[in-house]
Amino acid sequence: MAYLQKVKTLERWCQENKLLLNISKTKELIVDFSTKQGRSYQLLNINGTPVERVDSFRYLGVHITQDLSWSCHTNTLVKKAWQHLYHLRCLRDFKLPSPVLNTFYICTIESVLTALCGKTRGGGLCVYINTEWCKNPVLVSTHCSSLLEFIVVRCRPFYLPREFTTAIVLGVYIPPSANAKEALIVLYGTISRLQNTHPDGLFIVAGDFNHANLRTVLSKFYQNVDFATRGENTLDVVYTNIRGAYRAKPRPHLGYSDHISVMLIPAYRPLSRCSRPAQKQVRTWPAGSMSALQDCFECTDWDMFREASTIGDFINLEEYTSTVTSYIGKCIDDVTISKTITTCSNQKPWMTAKVRAVLKTRDSAFRTGDKTALTVPCYQRGEARCRGYKKTGITLKLIYSTVVRVIQRFSKTGSTPNRPHKGPSNKSSPHASGFEEAASKKQMCEYCSIASEVAEAEVTLFNALTVRCTLQQVSLQTVIPEGTFSKAGFENPQTVC
Repeated sequence: MAYLQKVKTLERWCQENKLLLNISKTKELIVDFSTKQGRSYQLLNINGTPVERVDSFRYLGVHITQDLSWSCHTNTLVKKAWQHLYHLRCLRDFKLPSPVLNTFYICTIESVLTALCGKTRGGGLCVYINTEWCKNPVLVSTHCSSLLEFIVVRCRPFYLPREFTTAIVLGVYIPPSANAKEALIVLYGTISRLQNTHPDGLFIVAGDFNHANLRTVLSKFYQNVDFATRGENTLDVVYTNIRGAYRAKPRPHLGYSDHISVMLIPAYRPLSRCSRPAQKQVRTWPAGSMSALQDCFECTDWDMFREASTIGDFINLEEYTSTVTSYIGKCIDDVTISKTITTCSNQKPWMTAKVRAVLKTRDSAFRTGDKTALTVPCYQRGEARCRGYKKTGITLKLIYSTVVRVIQRFSKTGSTPNRPHKGPSNKSSPHASGFEEAASKKQMCEYCSIASEVAEAEVTLFNALTVRCTLQQVSLQTVIPEGTFSKAGFENPQTVC
């Protein structure tokens, strides 16, 4: 027959390519819908060994029969599902909550009924998070196909070394009959996207990989299980992107499972313990350094550098740029201050002085028991603090300039705004009284304009001590000409504050 010739051709090709067919796992199934009865078929032999002829065969989880009906496959699934219903009834009798019963049904019964090629919903995977370790797990993605099933959960534990920003846990199951290469390609794409999103994250990939090896596609992931988990085979493995992150120990199996349990003991040492703090030289810009640098650049004769690097009509650009950049660097060194700071190996670039100030404010609020301050998000607390500092600085500058203007005006008029002039009054002269009345009206208009400026500066946000300290910064000798202290009534400059 024709198919016998095909088998002989396959047998000859295997011999030429040094391949050996497993005859014990080879079955012969004959599907014949002809009307002729009693037709006999020649037995199939491979390398002189007869092949077993069967009426039904299980291929990739599907039972195929001679009449190509679904009866055998359906009966097998129903029988397997009925076996798990007994355990579901026992859990119901123990009065477990409905979410637990629903999870058990999805994992043990619905997964059996949907275990077909191209299934869209699985149930063989679940991840439990201890609330004492993390209370805010997030389900990132799930996947279920005939190749593999996996679930991705992102966690931010209460304690996590500073070098890690998050923890990504992947539960994986690759069936024994699946194509390992195609399954690993799908898993590789998912892990690569997660690594691009969380470059500093801790990745834990655990599950039943069967005949697949994740290191064939992700060479920087390390296997942590070094003992057999089912018989003599290591099927259940744990991969991490950190070498020596965990130390695995075998534990007894759960229930009637034929796979033992694996206990992972953290063995990772944080970078802060592995390496010592390093000393680093940095430059800081003190107050007034920017204005000093601008003044230095404005007073510089920049043509001098061009003339020095010119030979005839030719300008040496390399010498020109070198001298200019060296001069700029020298000016920066003059106005900046060099400091030695201590840096740790796990210090992040985003841990700036502003962030440390926000954390310090949070810690102080926690120690004092200020619940109102703790309820404010950290970023809002930092922004409010920065806005407060900026607003305070602008307002103090306005107060300073306003006080200077007040003193300058009073030095010209010869009277003080706080109290009337206590000198002798000339009541006998009506012209003098009229002149004083006109002068007082003029001063009142000036005082009103100054008061409006102070109101715009929001002086009411400060107490008397803040305003007094600001007024003490005013130098009367710089704003009032010499010899005018007696006219303005400022014999004692300390009385201004």
